[in-house]
Amino acid sequence: MCESLMQASARVLGNDGTITLCGAAGGQFQLNVMMPVMGDVALESVRLLARATTGFTDRCLVDMEADAQRCQDAVEKSIALATGLNPYIGYERRPRWPKRR
Repeated sequence: MCESLMQASARVLGNDGTITLCGAAGGQFQLNVMMPVMGDVALESVRLLARATTGFTDRCLVDMEADAQRCQDAVEKSIALATGLNPYIGYERRPRWPKRR
């Protein structure tokens, strides 16, 4: 379901590019001949997002619960905990090598 939602989003982004191009190229002689294309892809985008989010919600999000123990384990194993060491070791602190003679 996540991949399906991503595909719908990619199509909507493509439709946005189409609308942008049509708006820039279609205004000759105060007659926007690209308006039907702009309307069509805008409506397609609305339909796609509505269906994709409804499907994602119904088939993936409903009744979803977090596994508290698994979340706790993931947090404890995360490398992000090293951020707390920053005041002591720093991001850019370099080792002190003995001076050459």
